[in-house]
Amino acid sequence: LADQKTQFEAIFHGVPDAMILANAAREVILVNSAMTRIFGYSPQEVEGRKTAIFYELPEEFERQGRLRYNLDAEQLFEPFEVNYRRKDGGVFPGETVGTVIRDEAGVVLGFLGVVRDISERKRLEQELRQAAAVFENTTEGVVLTDASGRVISVNQAFSGITGYQMHE
Repeated sequence: LADQKTQFEAIFHGVPDAMILANAAREVILVNSAMTRIFGYSPQEVEGRKTAIFYELPEEFERQGRLRYNLDAEQLFEPFEVNYRRKDGGVFPGETVGTVIRDEAGVVLGFLGVVRDISERKRLEQELRQAAAVFENTTEGVVLTDASGRVISVNQAFSGITGYQMHE
């Protein structure tokens, strides 16, 4: 048991994503150091409190409870994205994966949630959408090539000017 405890603690505290262990009532039992880094709370500030403290909106906490944290849940522990709130009030998008913890009889003892801050990914996705819009909407003909000079894509303006179309 001592070895298993040591292994669990090494994994739990070594993961770069926030890990939150909660009981069946969704009250925080244990958090890792990444939770402190990502959310800004000390473990003492969240232990014993409902995990609602992490959500941007109370309604989202309730909605996720209906979707994922009951025996009839339709989307039981599929990865999901939701906005979270840090201690300082800042909001960030998070990708979350949860695992139910049951005893030998199948009774739900609690949940383990893993939260990843996906702010950078969302920012890059937005930049990509903006670049794609500029590419398609510019009146200049644009050709994208790879490093070997192979054409990857052309925009509508290029097709209109030259008559060449991309073939799939």
